[in-house]
Amino acid sequence: MPDIRKLPIDELQLGMFVTEIVSQKSGLKVKAGGKVSKKSLIDKMKAQQVAFVYVDFDLSEQKKQPTPTLQSSPDPKDEKSPESEAKSEGKQKPKVPQRFNAKPTSIKQELDRAEVLFQEAKQLQERLFDSAIKDEAIDLEVVEEATNEIMASIFRNPDALLFMTRLKDRDAYLFEHAINTSILMTAFATYLEYDEGLIQEMAIGAFMLDIGKTLIPKDILNKSGKLTQEEFATVRKHVEYSRRIVENIPGVSPVSLDVVATHHERLDASGYPEGLEGDDIPTWGRMIAIVDTYDAMTTNRRYQGASPSVKAFRTMLDAPQLFDNELVQKFIKCVGVYPVGSLVKLKSGKIGMVIRSRENHPLQPIIVTFYNITQRNHTEVKKVDLRRSNEEIEMNIKAEDIDLDMNRGLLENLFMQVGH
Repeated sequence: MPDIRKLPIDELQLGMFVTEIVSQKSGLKVKAGGKVSKKSLIDKMKAQQVAFVYVDFDLSEQKKQPTPTLQSSPDPKDEKSPESEAKSEGKQKPKVPQRFNAKPTSIKQELDRAEVLFQEAKQLQERLFDSAIKDEAIDLEVVEEATNEIMASIFRNPDALLFMTRLKDRDAYLFEHAINTSILMTAFATYLEYDEGLIQEMAIGAFMLDIGKTLIPKDILNKSGKLTQEEFATVRKHVEYSRRIVENIPGVSPVSLDVVATHHERLDASGYPEGLEGDDIPTWGRMIAIVDTYDAMTTNRRYQGASPSVKAFRTMLDAPQLFDNELVQKFIKCVGVYPVGSLVKLKSGKIGMVIRSRENHPLQPIIVTFYNITQRNHTEVKKVDLRRSNEEIEMNIKAEDIDLDMNRGLLENLFMQVGH
């Protein structure tokens, strides 16, 4: 059995893996998860009046130590750091990027790196799927490296990679969906100010959440019409297949595995495969449910057209029995009501692309107008700050509504013309 012990918050130390926290106010247990890597996290829990924590010593760096107390501390000679363990195995674990080391860049500057990163991630997805099909071992380190690159880009400027998630290729949905969810999960966890190590674990889980679909028959997976009940039951098995593949990867964390295993669970126990309910779903399970649904809804698939972001948000907000409403609202603030790259129609009939969203003024992003849908002609490219303009957004539109080819070159061209 796991070596899980209840400790007063004052005895929580760096390196410990917390599974649950107990509120001093209500006495309720709240599921948590992750290794404490910074003192600021302990201070934050104390400020939030956490009374006790449950620590898994099998997953803690202090796992070989007796229960720590205020009077005693672990002997550093008796424990190995992750770095020393990696070196002893002849392999250095990829270093997790730190937010405070990330030099902010403009979206224009970050786009080059973001596009290369996205294409490399797609190639890695193809290799991972091929390994799963052949039942070959998967090297966690290559996934760590890829997700670390995603993290670093998000830390520098999240808008560049978030824009890349909007350049959908229906024929590459299986690969791109996993990359998109990893990008969105990273941005979401960063917005919620999680520790970098925990962000990486979430990103890794998201990167591999659909790897089990390699074991679903292609004629069912690629079916353009409505699935039969039997076919849908087969597709649902991909979560169990993904969990089985990922849990056999040496070194994978419980958090990463949770993300894979719970992305189709719902608060009212109507999800699958376990039918988990309410607090039985960890926070990152609730987060990935939102992220996975959002990317799926806003993507053209063989059997369903893409929905505008606003509709996807509304669908989830209208279903608090399925999705954590508080987290949905935070996700909307993270990516913006009108995310970067969104096309919007103004009440004047002009069409614009969002180039910067505002958390405090979500309905008034900065856009670049370039088309008039009423007159059906291209107009002078112009940057419009809707906070300082009489213009108002009427609705989201899709690129195909105006026969527009959404690509990175379009965004760069718009930036170039407005000097952004």
